[in-house]
Amino acid sequence: MRLFFILLIPFSASATSLDNGLHALQAADYPAAAQELRVAVAERPGDAIAHFNYASALRELGQYEDALGEYQAAVREARDPVVRSDALYGIALVRNQQGEPTRAAEAWRDYLSFAENRPADASAVEIARVNLAAAEREQGMRKASR
Repeated sequence: MRLFFILLIPFSASATSLDNGLHALQAADYPAAAQELRVAVAERPGDAIAHFNYASALRELGQYEDALGEYQAAVREARDPVVRSDALYGIALVRNQQGEPTRAAEAWRDYLSFAENRPADASAVEIARVNLAAAEREQGMRKASR
């Protein structure tokens, strides 16, 4: 599984919350990370990095719907293609974890359409292709069992 932590710390009033949240995320203290990153997002609603990392903490806590909303906000706010790519990948991971193969396959396709020609994403693209194939197989098996 691809693990993402974007460690870009802006210099602002919310840098402390973002910094604390990122440190908690790295330490796998997901409740503390979510708490700090929620503050960072509230203070900087247009910050794609804050949304992305908050989403990552929420995903680890199993709060999938909230994580989706934050990943989607990161995609919307992202100016950097790396952040956008990681957020699209995060959406696909959440869809996988929710056990919805149709939506997971759609999310993997969205990620692949963005990242397929990005050399920096080559290894993640290969994993995404495997996950897409698995979601499509599951989707087919569910249709066949009806």
